[in-house]
Amino acid sequence: MGKSINTIIDDVSLTEKEKVEQVTKVILSMDVCDQVSINGSLNENAISFFYCNINSIPMHDAAKEHIVMQYFWNCIDKTGVTDDLISMLVEYYKIFNYLALESIAINLMKNNRVTREQVKLFQTVFSGKVFHKELIVYEKSKLMTDGWILNKEDVELLMNVEAYALLEAALDKYIIEKDALSLFKPIASGEKNKKIIDRLYNKARLMLL
Repeated sequence: MGKSINTIIDDVSLTEKEKVEQVTKVILSMDVCDQVSINGSLNENAISFFYCNINSIPMHDAAKEHIVMQYFWNCIDKTGVTDDLISMLVEYYKIFNYLALESIAINLMKNNRVTREQVKLFQTVFSGKVFHKELIVYEKSKLMTDGWILNKEDVELLMNVEAYALLEAALDKYIIEKDALSLFKPIASGEKNKKIIDRLYNKARLMLL
């Protein structure tokens, strides 16, 4: 089906209206499962076509969400994470509330591909639990890069969101205040994240010697 749609959309002899009509016929012949997974078989031109005609083609909302997510990733791969693209993503989320767009924001923060100003724009629309965690990690990571030394409040906050990788990096770089090292404690066998928590405790203990 994807190949058929790609062929229709790439046909330069068809008008935009004719393409929408023919694509609609193909979409209506598909079951929901096929619609939801169709983004994987669409070429870049077809993804852009669906994005521009999202309200004109009747299809399952989850399929639309996957296509929109793919469109933004294509743009990121092509042009990078520009201010205009982030603004467009945020505005699109305001209209459609696609969670996939929040997942893009989370991914970009986690991989340090956005600026502080772009993250502030994310904060105007996104508020999920995972977003909140990555926001904390992003902000503390930026502060550490700027030379900030983590205090007790910082360490407690990072522990609460289980940001163990960042805490370990701070310990390895000796950028945690001494009175905050006592917050690192071993936990009982069988408890969640025991291996990493015990490793952090041992590193903190050595710094106190």
